[in-house]
Amino acid sequence: MSTCCSFTTKSKDVGEDRILTFDYSTILPTGVTLSSIFSVAFTVVQGTDTNPGALNNGPSVIDITGTMIQQPITGGVKDVTYHCKAFAYASNGEKLECSGNLLVLDR
Repeated sequence: MSTCCSFTTKSKDVGEDRILTFDYSTILPTGVTLSSIFSVAFTVVQGTDTNPGALNNGPSVIDITGTMIQQPITGGVKDVTYHCKAFAYASNGEKLECSGNLLVLDR
């Protein structure tokens, strides 16, 4: 399973709704695209949030290029760092992972 990808959102405000983008383009072979999303999950890296899954603000989608997963998020707890991880299947059958950390701030 490949795990080297780009995660575009590094922080957000508590009251802000955002779209997390998991960019798989650097690990997809030429001509291969994402075919389905297996899961998107949130865990706490630092701080306290008893329900990190509440960041999820709707269904995740594969973008029009077939190389990125976009996940709407909302809320979060001030000063908590979340680990956000997406798993997807590629058109060649590979299961791919992309992840990164997200800090929630109160600006």
